[in-house]
Amino acid sequence: MGLIVILYIGQTFNNMKKTLLVLLSLASTISAQEPPSRPPYTGPTQISTFNGHEAEWGWSGKDYFKPAVVKILQESWGKVSPLDLQTKVDQVTAAEFLWKITPDLVDQAVKSGSSFIVGDSKPNSLVINLEPSGKGKITLISEGWVVGYIRCQSAATREGKNSQPAWGDYKVLDKEEIHVSKEFKGAKMPKALLLDASVGIYIHCGDLSSISGGCIRVSAPVGRELYKLISIGTPVKVVWEK
Repeated sequence: MGLIVILYIGQTFNNMKKTLLVLLSLASTISAQEPPSRPPYTGPTQISTFNGHEAEWGWSGKDYFKPAVVKILQESWGKVSPLDLQTKVDQVTAAEFLWKITPDLVDQAVKSGSSFIVGDSKPNSLVINLEPSGKGKITLISEGWVVGYIRCQSAATREGKNSQPAWGDYKVLDKEEIHVSKEFKGAKMPKALLLDASVGIYIHCGDLSSISGGCIRVSAPVGRELYKLISIGTPVKVVWEK
């Protein structure tokens, strides 16, 4: 009886070793595979705007100072990439550039921190990363690839009423050109995308310089383009940054 048990344990151990070797081999094969390449782009590299002007920006709150933006454009236009103008503006006033770019510039645009959307892209999901302060970013995804990166602002609390939307999966439930809030005394929320009907969480145009009551605000140019691009039913993931 004792011999049978020992033989059984030994056979089981050998089977486990074989299973482990198979799993290790599979993991090695998967890690060795190259990720799918970004769809090739053979057109000209281009940075432009969605409204046809040379530069387009949205502004936020009382800290916005238009002459400061104009001065930076006058001093730096043609000398640096338009994607690098955001860093200069952030030092003096509350404004957000939005650029329309070609796919070959996505990596450069992400590193710059400037808001952008790839022209003619068709995002099929959104990822919203929110900091404890309420500041955040929305990443536009199309077939697994980043096609947009924009700034946003939400609430500065994660508990209780009027807090940030909870970490988790959502989808766009509805769209309204202008949503009128019942809770906030008829406040208008342009280009509103509904994420949570139970507590009234929307992505909408608004002030990025102050915290929201739980909604996710974006600048006017960004809100206009999101409203065009995002369809009802689009999946949205909210992630809380530490």
